[in-house]
Amino acid sequence: MIVTRDNYQSVIEILKDKSILAVDTETTGLRVHHGDRLFAIIFCDGEESYYFNFNKNDLNYPEHSHTVLDLNTHLSPLADILSGDKLFVLANAKFDLHILKNEGLPTPKYVWDVLVMARIEDNTHMRYSLDEVAKRIGLGKDDEVSTYIKNYRLFTKETVNGKDITLKHYDKVNFTVMSKYGMQDALITYRIYDHQLKLFRSWFDDTLGMKSIFPLVENEQRLTNVCFDIERRGFRIDRKYCEDTVLKLQFKIHNLQAEFFDLTGMPFVDSPKSLSISLGKVGILGGKTELGGASFTDDVLSKEAHRAARVVLEHRDVNKKLTSYFNQFLYHSDSNDYVHCNIKQSATKTGRFSITDPALQTIPSVDDDGTPEQIEYSKSVRRAFIPDKDCVLVAVDYKAFEFRAMLDLAGERELAFKIEQGLDPHQATADMVGISRKQAKTINFGLLFGMGQQKLADSLGMKVDDAAATKRKYFRALPNVKRLIYNTQSKAVERGFVWNIFNRRYFFHEAKFAYKAVNCLIQGGTADGVKKAMVEIDFLLKNTRSRITLQIHDELVFNIHKDELDLIPEIMEIMRNAYPSFFHKMDCSVEHSWKSWGDLEEGLPNGS
Repeated sequence: MIVTRDNYQSVIEILKDKSILAVDTETTGLRVHHGDRLFAIIFCDGEESYYFNFNKNDLNYPEHSHTVLDLNTHLSPLADILSGDKLFVLANAKFDLHILKNEGLPTPKYVWDVLVMARIEDNTHMRYSLDEVAKRIGLGKDDEVSTYIKNYRLFTKETVNGKDITLKHYDKVNFTVMSKYGMQDALITYRIYDHQLKLFRSWFDDTLGMKSIFPLVENEQRLTNVCFDIERRGFRIDRKYCEDTVLKLQFKIHNLQAEFFDLTGMPFVDSPKSLSISLGKVGILGGKTELGGASFTDDVLSKEAHRAARVVLEHRDVNKKLTSYFNQFLYHSDSNDYVHCNIKQSATKTGRFSITDPALQTIPSVDDDGTPEQIEYSKSVRRAFIPDKDCVLVAVDYKAFEFRAMLDLAGERELAFKIEQGLDPHQATADMVGISRKQAKTINFGLLFGMGQQKLADSLGMKVDDAAATKRKYFRALPNVKRLIYNTQSKAVERGFVWNIFNRRYFFHEAKFAYKAVNCLIQGGTADGVKKAMVEIDFLLKNTRSRITLQIHDELVFNIHKDELDLIPEIMEIMRNAYPSFFHKMDCSVEHSWKSWGDLEEGLPNGS
């Protein structure tokens, strides 16, 4: 139904009485923190979709002008629909929530994102767009809008950091085509929700010991609003530091390219075809790909002594720092010097977050095992981010979370006890097994990620037979870990799925992928533990001036107000208890800085 000025009030009354509504917005673009606006909002009650049109472009067409509602008059009453305790069903919910908030409308209290739930429904698919999720349950979507945009060339192209981006102008699409598309999306979103709700109810099975999925589902629902708030507030950058760093990196790239030309007599182009010619002139032949092509990967070039190889490696490092980090920080920052990342709840198979725009999760960790150069590289990138006024940045990180969770599930009490006494997890493992710490760390992580024999051998720097012997030695010392791996993989093959400690299911439609089951069980379980902690911490921080600022795998970063430092121990206690361990309690460490994310110091800030 098209909502007009004549039927507007009656539609409002209908929608106010509904307990569940799907909602969708149509917008001028996708950069919600940089001026893109709503031009239509659609509600659906499962039977009828209601299209509220605010697109002033349609005033230019007499046949459609009567459909255009006034933003000043007809938008604010929608607050009565969005308020209260009704459930709102959305696809890519946080985007729509930002758009609604930009227009001064309230954020719904209860949200069900069908794309987040689709990952819970089945974690194995490659794509989780609304179109793909709809198709998988037999709901077809037409592509009339995409065809219209293509035919009438309603798009522009931009180049951002060397990447071409196509911006589609949905607000210029013919009203009849656009309204049909919007109402169809809202109806499909509602029907996907209905399908998911019925499916999740059917999963309760006492015979398997499978508990209700709904505590997990409800936590993901609450988490959508938590992530929305984190995105909304953003992470503050030091703009001058970023701009100065960009200039320094550009100057360094220019010098490296000039040096490369002096060494090879050819301009620098980082492609296998070009490098095979330019580096070939100085005797660097490179390696070969599986198909026999030239290969100049970092591993290949790191073995070369010639300066030209070092120049290529340095150029890659500097260029990544420029294009993947500092240029991105500036591009995605708003007028107040905050970046607003896109936190994707459903982007990974295990349930871990993926963070984009900018991709802060790709910043190298400040690892004690790294070289001084690697540590300084990471710190220099993180120095781009600074605390809010009157706040201290606090990073609380789980200690060896996944490894501890594996020991807990396996029941390896002796090793777990040693770690609880303060021993380094990898050194404690090495002492028990009788191998080096480096070997122990490699095997510990290899087991978590389902590493095969050849990969393990390469990582250990051994022949396959020697690596296999080392692995057998490891399992003799830790037989319960071997039993956990075997039993988990066997159940994945037998049942076609396993579930983690929070009852999230991981499906294995092909037995050959069962080796990944342990990683799903452990990494997925710890990811859900972090998510549970985030929801509980968000509740703790209500009505305070402190907030969650970022989540990076097993680490949470906070802006803690200078007058609320006493919150930090409470936050740490919530994190310790969020994961329901059997006997081995999880633990976490804390760092802080009044200067930047790259200048963290161990321990609590003074006054905590």
